[in-house]
Amino acid sequence: MFKQKMPLVLIHQALAAIVLVVSGIAHAQTGAAAYPIKPVKLVVGFAAGGPTDVVARAFADHASRALGQPFIIDNKPGAGAIIAAQAVASAPADGYTLLFGATNHTMIPALYQGRVKFDAVKSFRPLCTVAGSPTVLVVAPGLPVKTLADYQAKARAEPGRVTAGTAGVGSSGHFATEIFARAQGLQLNHVPYKGAAPVVTDLMGGQLDSSFATLGSVLPQIQSGKLRALAV
Repeated sequence: MFKQKMPLVLIHQALAAIVLVVSGIAHAQTGAAAYPIKPVKLVVGFAAGGPTDVVARAFADHASRALGQPFIIDNKPGAGAIIAAQAVASAPADGYTLLFGATNHTMIPALYQGRVKFDAVKSFRPLCTVAGSPTVLVVAPGLPVKTLADYQAKARAEPGRVTAGTAGVGSSGHFATEIFARAQGLQLNHVPYKGAAPVVTDLMGGQLDSSFATLGSVLPQIQSGKLRALAV
């Protein structure tokens, strides 16, 4: 129903910096200083342990080994990734502070009109798309539902009582929750967090009923039976 493209590596707007990233090998071959010549910071707008963070760390490890400089993860969760995006937009436009953005990045202005000091599109330059993942509806093991039809019936019978946790307002999971609820005429209780990892923790602990989650953040729990998947 809702496929998340994530993460997109973004750089604060500076064409020269992008040229450095793209043409680093060419510079090295001609004897000029190659990019990078110092550690690179990768800013992630979600808590450690979530899907964006996990992919960012894999990317950082690969980039560090391939380019010979440390790629350092800097988690700045909260406010739908505004804090992270603001940090990158305010950083020097030299290619050494990158944003690991998720699907929600370009939705920021519409959701937080007047509260952001950057343009989600014009203040950044895209470098590459790193990964994509489907969204899956998962429920806590103690929730008495076995199928999607059961879930809908419970939510319809108890309007506003079935909780649905997401990685934050404006996240792909939030949009999937609202799209599903509207399409089915349901009233779900949206509970925003600062990332996917605490959502999974509370789901397994029974503090949450359900979540429209990125598959990568819940697959081990589904496979081990700690969470129940109802739909993709």
